[in-house]
Amino acid sequence: MTQTATSPQRKPVLDEASFQQLLSAAYVLQEHNDRLRGKEFQADFAKNLAAIVETQRLIQTLQLDLPAAADLVAERVQKITNASGAAIGIIEKGQLFYRAGTGSAAVDMGTRVAPDSALSADCLSKGCSLHYGDVAVDVPARAKIFHSRGVKAFIAVPAYHAGEVAGVLELRFSRGNSFTEADLRSAELMAGLLSEAMVTAS
Repeated sequence: MTQTATSPQRKPVLDEASFQQLLSAAYVLQEHNDRLRGKEFQADFAKNLAAIVETQRLIQTLQLDLPAAADLVAERVQKITNASGAAIGIIEKGQLFYRAGTGSAAVDMGTRVAPDSALSADCLSKGCSLHYGDVAVDVPARAKIFHSRGVKAFIAVPAYHAGEVAGVLELRFSRGNSFTEADLRSAELMAGLLSEAMVTAS
């Protein structure tokens, strides 16, 4: 008599009770991470804010003109955000003139491009801040353009004058997903300083 080999019935990897316990543990861990992230954001932003206030003080007390103010803003914002490069472009006669550039963006200083061909084209046309944590994922149609400039992550914030987009602050990162929420807020405040400098210069 031949016996037929039978395999034991496999139990589920997780029964319902164990699965619920796992979900609860994951939820608690997520809450903990969120609290930590909040503390980190507050600490990072407080440090950045002090540098932004100091930048504003220097622009005002030294009565810097627009070129000097743009240089200072680019230098400071690159430092506090750890960007690979920072560029400041001003709209002049229908073109974007890169008045300041630091780090990897220094090569663009003094150059002019059509606004719709700039890395910050969408920011300039829509008049709002934008950020790409990973350009290959967020803007695949333009990823090759960014990668040709060594840019894997990107922030752009418009600067306004007389109610219209008059320039842009660009932050370029050589690594994807390498900026924080504090960096985004800091870039927006620095672009505000650029807008103030434009008003003073006009």
